[in-house]
Amino acid sequence: MGQVAVVHAEEYGYAELRRRRDSASVAWAVDFTRKNDVTVVPNLSAFEAITLQWGKPPVVDSFLALPDAKQLSPYWTRRWRNADYITRPGTLNALPFLKQLTLAMQRGGVRLLLGTDSPTIPGMFAGASIHDDLRMLVESGLTPYEALVAGTRAAGEFAERYFGADPAGLVAPGYRADLILLSANPLDDIANARAIVGVMARGDWNQIH
Repeated sequence: MGQVAVVHAEEYGYAELRRRRDSASVAWAVDFTRKNDVTVVPNLSAFEAITLQWGKPPVVDSFLALPDAKQLSPYWTRRWRNADYITRPGTLNALPFLKQLTLAMQRGGVRLLLGTDSPTIPGMFAGASIHDDLRMLVESGLTPYEALVAGTRAAGEFAERYFGADPAGLVAPGYRADLILLSANPLDDIANARAIVGVMARGDWNQIH
């Protein structure tokens, strides 16, 4: 019907994969998605955060004690404290299947994009949580390179195609100069994507360390 993206891999669990989640059903979902040229945002980091706090109220307090919590406004601090993810059913066991589905989508030729639910879900800090999503993609079986593509080249292609954005996501002439300089190679360990020395945004350079 023309839908171009499925934002959250969990949506498959509410529809075609609601009753059956065997290998044949997953293969069908991958084939259907690829044939219809649909992009998927797995959003695994959000489900990791939900799983960590389900049934454990003190976990939200531990999120709010992290250094990144300084960026939260009083509004979002209240939202996090009042969130119902510690009691919401049906989420505790979702993550292993979503990781399996994500890997199948990658291996089946479906375009994947990075994405988080920050800051609406407790523990999802804007900006910083994208590193959790990178880590979760690698834990699902993607290579560090494949995970990085989901947040760079693939994201740029999607934005240019559907939103008319300027070319971005590659280090190439004519592309927007959005770059980060790292002190270690993320292809060796995806955690090295956090080792940021400086950021160039639209050609403006900012030294961090």
